This record gives sequence, structure tokens and C-alpha cells, in this order.
Amino acid sequence: MLNSNPGVIARLFDLSFSRFVALSLVRMFYLLMLILGLLVMCAVIAGEFGLFNNPTVVEQLKGIDLPPEVRQQIDKTQGGPDMIVVISAPFAFLAYLVVVRIICETVTVLFAMAEDMEQIRQGIDKLAKK
Repeated sequence: MLNSNPGVIARLFDLSFSRFVALSLVRMFYLLMLILGLLVMCAVIAGEFGLFNNPTVVEQLKGIDLPPEVRQQIDKTQGGPDMIVVISAPFAFLAYLVVVRIICETVTVLFAMAEDMEQIRQGIDKLAKK
């Protein structure tokens, strides 16, 4: 007996392209993009708090005779976080998430329409044969 609703793996090997894989993969793609966006946002905020600064390099630079402009730039990097970036990062993440969601919904609608149109065509063919 044939399974009328094959899984994602079975759909990948469907050479007749009778079922679309995109509808099954959209959820996984959205989840992946959500996690990726969260990681980037956290990395930006963590970078603003200096968690990625290498203190040994900074300490080595402090011992070298540097021009005042360079010294001032090194001292600025050791300061507190840029609050504009810290505050705007979550809003940028939400904007990113809205765009990704709209793209996923558009793909879902397009493929759902294609499947529905196939069902309508099959129904019309059945009616025409009667």
C-alpha cells in the first residue's frame, strides 16, 4: 500500500515531482534563520561589551609608544558599550525576523497554490471523464 503523505526524505527522491518539498522545509528554514539571527544579535551585543577583545593584545599595545590618535582609539575600545548598538540590536533582529517570515510565508503560499491548482485540475479531469 502506498503512503499518500510521504516524509521529507521520500519527497526528495520523488522523481515525478508530484509533491513539493518546499512546504516541509520552510519550517526548518525559518527555525534555522531564527537561531542564526539570535546568534548574530547576541554576538553583536557581546562584542559591544568587549567579550571578544583580546586583553593581551591591548596590554601589549599600551606598552608601545604610539601616536596620540592611536592611543585615543585604543582607550575608546576599552570603554563601555555603545548603547545605541545595544538598544537597536533587538529591533534590528525583529526587523530581520519579519523579512524572513514574509519570505517563508510567500514561498508557502506559492507552493500551496500550486498544490491546490493540481487538485483542481485533477477534479476537472474527473468531471470531464464522466
